[in-house]
Amino acid sequence: MSDDTPPKGTALIAEPSRSVSAFIVETVERQGLQAQVVDSAAEAVAALPYSHPRLMVCTHALPDLDGFGLAAGLRASERHANIYSVVLSANAVLPRSEHGSSPDLVLPKTRDAILNDLGDFISLVGVGRSPAWNAERRLSASVLVADDDRVTRTVLQRTLQSAGVDVTAVDDGRAAVRAASKQSFELILLDIEMPTVNGWRAIQRIRHMGNDTPAIAVTGHRASDLLHRAHEAGFDSVLVKPVDRDTLLSRCARYIS
Repeated sequence: MSDDTPPKGTALIAEPSRSVSAFIVETVERQGLQAQVVDSAAEAVAALPYSHPRLMVCTHALPDLDGFGLAAGLRASERHANIYSVVLSANAVLPRSEHGSSPDLVLPKTRDAILNDLGDFISLVGVGRSPAWNAERRLSASVLVADDDRVTRTVLQRTLQSAGVDVTAVDDGRAAVRAASKQSFELILLDIEMPTVNGWRAIQRIRHMGNDTPAIAVTGHRASDLLHRAHEAGFDSVLVKPVDRDTLLSRCARYIS
């Protein structure tokens, strides 16, 4: 752990590759979880009673049982059904479960997916905590913020401005699409639940224009499948309201060069 704050819980990692497990450990510890690494599904099952994990991350190709089977076993167990499960796959096209139950998230077995998307998922479902933001760090960028709630919009705007960001703030999806068509931004933040043109429709219109600016969905709802849905819609990441300063600035900094 990077500080003296106790971990929020345990992440059980079933991954025989030391290089891959090192990336997973780095990610979960950065999110405030303690990592426990095992090499097989059998070792993972044996560790469940005493490790009490809040999250399990496993590779698709375990030596004794594929990761989908392990995740399905958790879902079928009343005792362990509340453990979030993430399966990593080396396949270019992510496979689907053949066990009648899917994990909460399937990710490609790449460094970027592990370091970024896995961290986003942990933050999204609320089992971890964000790394502290360096108050002296400045972000030189232009960011578009769209949220129909005045208080949320103001908090996002002022927090970003406090780190040196030039913010354009609008109150609906239609205005966001219009702003994105007229001005270049380094990052776009879109509230999902805006009236008239919501965040889902707004990002689709922005992508249809050929605009590939990184975009973060902002929502007041936690759902384990939200990150997957957001990626398919055209978003790069998801933030859950209320968004604290550390989480907001750390996430935005990832996409601001």
